[in-house]
Amino acid sequence: MRAQPAGSGMRKARKHHTGPGLPPEAGTRVPRLCLPARHRPAGAARGNEGVFGPSASGPGRRAVALPGPPAHPDTDHVREPQDPPVSLAVPYGLLLAWAIHDLEEVLAFEPWKRTALPRLRGRFPHAPGLVWRQLERTTAQDFALAVALAGVLMATASAAGQASGGRSRYFQLMLTGLGLHTVGHVASAVVTRGYTPGVVTAPLVAAPFAVWARRQLKAAGIWEKLSARDIGPGTALALAVFVGSHALARAFNRSQHPPA
Repeated sequence: MRAQPAGSGMRKARKHHTGPGLPPEAGTRVPRLCLPARHRPAGAARGNEGVFGPSASGPGRRAVALPGPPAHPDTDHVREPQDPPVSLAVPYGLLLAWAIHDLEEVLAFEPWKRTALPRLRGRFPHAPGLVWRQLERTTAQDFALAVALAGVLMATASAAGQASGGRSRYFQLMLTGLGLHTVGHVASAVVTRGYTPGVVTAPLVAAPFAVWARRQLKAAGIWEKLSARDIGPGTALALAVFVGSHALARAFNRSQHPPA
């Protein structure tokens, strides 16, 4: 009988007992990726391996992990467009409501002055003479140019409201001024007991729009209540719209048509 070399049976036993569920015997080289998770050395998880397997840096070697691609490489730098806080009808509606209201004033001023001025003189005999003189000197051309100058301020306020999504303080002050202006129209008609230019569209167009726009701004959480710091800017805007525009228009027309 031929004698078997020493240790050959031991090697066969080792091969017989080395399986997928058992740890390898000492001296048997098995790639770490082939080992079950419970038999892998610490730090040999698949997620930590390099692209080409573990580095050959000896015991305690560490795998190099490459950074993955971004989740959305084509859209990460693109921001979704955000809708404005309020509808565009709010800022542009200010200019439209004002234009409809002041168009009535322009068309009705000259006929109203011819018929109402004599009646008002008799009704208010103690009124300062300056009031009557200013009304008599104001022509339809003066009034129309004053309205156009005020329109420039209204247009800039609407543009500021559109650009800021309704947050512009200038826009909100002009909106408030339009609403308060309608109160003056109704009060003047009550005092004079008759029609005054603008009294029709003031309660039917300008005032409802001012109330609606304010509600829209409050619902969006961007309406700022009037405070003491608004008295100065608000007064300046009111003088520019209702006094300065008329003074500039009268001065410009007199310069173009000087008295003989």
